[in-house]
Amino acid sequence: MELAKLNAIVDKAKSELGAALISCAVLGDDGQVLVGHKPNHAVGAMLSEITGAIKKSLATSDFPSLNKYYLIDMKDNTSIMVMNSGSFEYAMALDMTKLQMGLLMSVVGPQLFEMFQDAVK
Repeated sequence: MELAKLNAIVDKAKSELGAALISCAVLGDDGQVLVGHKPNHAVGAMLSEITGAIKKSLATSDFPSLNKYYLIDMKDNTSIMVMNSGSFEYAMALDMTKLQMGLLMSVVGPQLFEMFQDAVK
């Protein structure tokens, strides 16, 4: 894991997502925030627990395992995208009134995921 590369992910999210980015954080395997932009430490821990529950539930079902990310769509046009790479997570809280879903899913999301994987390998 390279701290400079983790910080580069945060900088890329800020520049590409602008006002749509409410907050973001790279989380360690214990849910601790390693780097971030306006991170909420309690939310980081909660997302780590949610990811663990999703992985456990999928492992005990007939469904495939979690792949690159999951998305939580919340009220007030807010979404949380959690990217998954090994024991690390990259979470972003997003104002969807300021972001097109296609841009997130087809352009910015894949770029950030690639940078994230490279940083935590």
